[in-house]
Amino acid sequence: QASLPFGPRMWRIDFFQNQNYARAMYQLDSILNDDDIKYDHMAHAVTMHNKGVVHLVSGDFQMAVVQFQQAIKAKRAIEGIDQKNYILETMEQMGIALYACRDIDSATSTFQKIISMAPNDSSISTRAWNALGCCFNQNQKEQFAMQCFVKSSQLGESLIGKIALANLGYYKYRLGDPRAVNVMRDASESLQDFLGSDDSIVSNVNNNTKLAICDGIPNNILAMIR
Repeated sequence: QASLPFGPRMWRIDFFQNQNYARAMYQLDSILNDDDIKYDHMAHAVTMHNKGVVHLVSGDFQMAVVQFQQAIKAKRAIEGIDQKNYILETMEQMGIALYACRDIDSATSTFQKIISMAPNDSSISTRAWNALGCCFNQNQKEQFAMQCFVKSSQLGESLIGKIALANLGYYKYRLGDPRAVNVMRDASESLQDFLGSDDSIVSNVNNNTKLAICDGIPNNILAMIR
């Protein structure tokens, strides 16, 4: 059965590689309780964001949402910074946590807000459009999902843009669009350049491509309409 190659989640995270989350949380709490840090609003906000990251990667998604909400509040209280760009990174992680909690409506709202705030050609905008498409997919709003994947795939040559292209191919396949195979092949070739041929996402895209071919979409028609 074909499946959506990639939803919003932490990507290639190198933070706390040894998965000693309890120790990481202890160290972050120690920073927050340090008298030298207590009144450093920037360090305080960043540390709360990082606590949210630890909760997220350890699978405590509800606590991650709470922590990111607190981090956003702390960031908004800091004067003299570009609040929009500074807050967007935390909003994105909160959207990922909400998606992981299956609170799809709140995740949808969060990614829509990010898109309204972020520069249209930025990497965070590319990721937000793909994530929003995945939210619409969860709510079975297929046309809206496809529009989001198209937008994300058009924003640049980034990894997430290519993943959005793979997601678009998946949707074209589901809807019986004969261009699905070529879209997924293009996505697979690009993703292999980023991730290597053995990556699970590449394998997922390749599996979807094989399923589309087996369902009888002829290659000569694909070549004609591409």
